[in-house]
Amino acid sequence: MKEKGKGMFINKIQNLQCQGTHRVPWLTLGLTGLMIVLYLMTPFVFDELLFNRDAVIRGELWRFLTGHFVHCSFEHLFWDLAAFVILGTAVELNDRHALIPSLAWSCLAVSVWLLWGEGKWTTYCGLSGALNGLLVVAAMMLWRQTRQNMYVVVIFATVAKIIFEFTTHKTIFTSLSSQAVPSAHAAGVVIGALYVFKTEIRNFILDRFIVRKKAIMRQI
Repeated sequence: MKEKGKGMFINKIQNLQCQGTHRVPWLTLGLTGLMIVLYLMTPFVFDELLFNRDAVIRGELWRFLTGHFVHCSFEHLFWDLAAFVILGTAVELNDRHALIPSLAWSCLAVSVWLLWGEGKWTTYCGLSGALNGLLVVAAMMLWRQTRQNMYVVVIFATVAKIIFEFTTHKTIFTSLSSQAVPSAHAAGVVIGALYVFKTEIRNFILDRFIVRKKAIMRQI
């Protein structure tokens, strides 16, 4: 089953390439390289880039975004990058212009939640919360392309995973030295769903506008 899913993903990427989509996900690779560089510079930049509630309140607003791109251990970095390369590639090869906005909104939503909604955590680092938003965006893009229900199942499985994390305070796939923050994962899923909804509304309006414009042109 795992090999079948992997094969379907590879075939999907190949099909997108044949359709003339960007062959190399440069944005995904660039951001991956950035996170590797930041990890190598951890002794010098970690404390300055980490999401820290007190520092944000003092006006260090860059931490809203930068905190998601620094990691506390190699294992933390490895699992985040493994997921990001897959999800980022899926989004970028479908719609290059959607990767940065969807990732940025997911990062900001998680940070806003940590600042005002989550009182337990004063510091946060890593991309896992935002990755949940990116997963929703990627899954819905692939579902629109293929109409395969497996992508909808992935979203429901992600929600089930978050519920499990809330109730057990444990992670399913990894056992990191840092503790998971289920509420950050939930915030990512919510903003990912909102981003998809916003995109669908925009596309609907544009489609209606195009249809109406064509109808007017026929009458002229």
